[in-house]
Amino acid sequence: MSSGVCLTEDCNKLASYGPPKTNMRIYCKIHKKNDMVNTINPLCIKCDVQATYGTEECRKITCTKHKLDSMIHISKSTSKRAKIPEI
Repeated sequence: MSSGVCLTEDCNKLASYGPPKTNMRIYCKIHKKNDMVNTINPLCIKCDVQATYGTEECRKITCTKHKLDSMIHISKSTSKRAKIPEI
């Protein structure tokens, strides 16, 4: 498993690219292979723009243009934080 750093020798950049349909991060943008995708910031399922919208149950899957009304902006969401019960 990667430590989060590009696997290329002498490269200390953040690894954010890996094989499609995986969460593996093994290379930086400079050293990625042609078939690799950005697994940290996925692309919209309908176009090649960075996805920022999804649902509470799902990760980022669409861009602003293709989002559904029920979707939320994932990076601004508080859904991953613990909810404090009301007293």
